[in-house]
Amino acid sequence: MEAIVVLGSGPSMQLFDPSTGLTSPVYTVAPAGFFSPVAVAPDGGRIAYSTPMGIALAEILLSESGPELSTLAEWDYAALNVDRIRRLGWSRDGERLVYDASAGDIASTIDIASGDVSPCALSGG
Repeated sequence: MEAIVVLGSGPSMQLFDPSTGLTSPVYTVAPAGFFSPVAVAPDGGRIAYSTPMGIALAEILLSESGPELSTLAEWDYAALNVDRIRRLGWSRDGERLVYDASAGDIASTIDIASGDVSPCALSGG
């Protein structure tokens, strides 16, 4: 079984299980102007997404009642040293999250195992 992350119109996100046809909302209400980047891990079993408070890391669980998320970790904006998340992604090995709060060439990474946050430079290409 696989779940698919579906972004709705406006600030909503749902999980869809194609084998059952069931959907489950992750969240549907957020502050006006809230932008929610979502990134699926290379293993397909975890997602990271922006919340009104910061970044959440969750495992996708599939059950008879539909797909749901089990939160594994959360980082608030103060710990990330930003006031919003503009872009969010994973390292190829799935060991780090990369996020950016501006349009510049500077981003930061979160080490999933330790939770440590570090700045990094983005390279073009």
